[in-house]
Order: sequence, then structure tokens, then C-alpha cells
Amino acid sequence: MIRVLKIFKIIILINLLFFMKVYSFNNYFSNQDLFEKIDTRKILNIDLDYISSDEVIKEINKILSKKSYVFSNKDNNKLIIKDEVDKLREYQEIIKALDIPKKQVLISVKIIKSNLSLKNQLGVKFNTNFIINAAYNIAKIADTNLLNIELSALEEEGLVETISNPKLITTNLKSATISQGQEIPYNETHVHGNQTVNFKKTELSLIVNPRIIKQNKILLNLNITNDSPDLSHINSHGVPLIDTQQMSTEVLVNNNETLVIGGIFNKQNNKMQNKLPVISNLPFIGRLFGKKESLETNSEVILFINTRIIG
Repeated sequence: MIRVLKIFKIIILINLLFFMKVYSFNNYFSNQDLFEKIDTRKILNIDLDYISSDEVIKEINKILSKKSYVFSNKDNNKLIIKDEVDKLREYQEIIKALDIPKKQVLISVKIIKSNLSLKNQLGVKFNTNFIINAAYNIAKIADTNLLNIELSALEEEGLVETISNPKLITTNLKSATISQGQEIPYNETHVHGNQTVNFKKTELSLIVNPRIIKQNKILLNLNITNDSPDLSHINSHGVPLIDTQQMSTEVLVNNNETLVIGGIFNKQNNKMQNKLPVISNLPFIGRLFGKKESLETNSEVILFINTRIIG
């Protein structure tokens, strides 16, 4: 009898363990999707030529699925994406549209200084109307070769002076910066009366952001800053004030057309002293034989910006 009871207990224990195992198994799969354990994702490996991997990730981040993984290798500009096949095809089409050679723009800038008004001269020469934009004169000249000939003639006559003539290449929608200037020395007086020679930078800077649109036209976003020292106004520490002119505008030009921007003025105060040698240095009466004069000169800085699509 005792042996029968032991066998019966063993059978009950086996059944109990079996039912617990079945319960645990069913409970696990009731909360888990069996198909999620099957990874159907594939890997897309792309070598990028004209666009960086960071730029691509920035664009496709908007459409990445929750299952996707993206890896980028900046050293060789490679992009690796793991996702479902249908999504990978979608990514591939977008990347193919993005990874194309960008058009480039050659920007040639001629900066001249003139003591005469080129507005009237160029307007007559090229039958061009100068458009008034705020305090600036803006015009467009199509015949670049004739413009260069006319400017060379004016320069030979001593009527204009070329300050700078830089050229640079930038890609479409990328800003290019051109600057020309100098550092002005001044004596700065400190609290304890000590003086040091410092320099204040003044420059004419131009930021050009070209945007190529249909029919080979170029929309130029321009930012111009012109800083010049006002040596006639110096604060109590000896620091000269800086006059600043700024302009921001957008102008639509044709390919290889020259944009002329005037109305940027520089003012200079030059102090001159005329005196008789020896006598003018005598105390009290010396000042009668000397004369100090302040000569103010105004000149106009004019920018000639030529943009040409290359490539």
C-alpha cells in the first residue's frame, strides 16, 4: 500500500511539473510575437562621392523606420544602413538623388576707389540705369569685357585705383567670403597713465552666397560691411571710433553678368602743418609763422562682382 502511494505521488508530481512547463511556454509566446525573432533585415552598403555621410543621415533621418540602424564611416565617406528590403530600396533612391556633383560658381571681385562719381560715367557708357537700394547704387552690366577696358582706361588716367581683385570658386548654395582692410595703430591710455600701442582692424568684407536657378540665372545673397576709422573722434582712452556701413540684399543676375555696387564711402582726415624752419620753433612767436590745416577727403569704394557658372 505504501508503495502504491509513493508511485501515485510521483505521478502527481510529474503531471504538476508538466503543466507548469506548458503554462510557462504558453505564457511566453502569448506576450511575444514569434515572427519578431526572425530578423529579415538586410544591409545596404553605399560609397558616397559628392555628398558627406553626415548630410545624407540628416536627410534620411526623417524617414528611417524603428528597425533601422545607420552607420557612417567619415574616413572613406561610406554609409551602411540595416533595414527591411523595401525601406532599403527607398533609401537608395533618395541617396542616389542627393549624391550628385554640385555646380560651381567662379566669383571675381574687383574693388576700386574713386574720387569721382562712376554712377554717371558707367551709366552713360553702358546705357545702364543704377537702381537705388537704400544708400547704395546697384547696377548690372552684361558686357564684362568692355567694362574691364573702360576701367583700365580710367585707371591709366589716374581717375580710379584698384584696391583688390580677388577670385575664388564656391559650390552652389555655399557662402564665399572676401575681405580687404588694414589695422589702424593707436595709443591707448590705461587707468594708471600707462600707454600701449594697440591695433584696431578695419576692413571691407563681402559675403556672397550664390544660388543657381533655372535658365542659368544666379540669385546672389549679398552681405557687405565697410568699417573705417574716424580719427577725428577718439574717446578718453585714445581709442578711435569705427564708422560701419552695412548692406544685405538679394540680386538676380545672368551667368557671366557683372554686378556693380557703389555708394560705399570712405572719409579720411589728414592733418597738415605748414611752417617756416627755425622761426616757427621759437616760443610764443613761433606759432605766428606756422599754420595747421585739416584736409578731409571723401572717396567712393565700388565693387564689381562677376559670377560665372563653371563645370
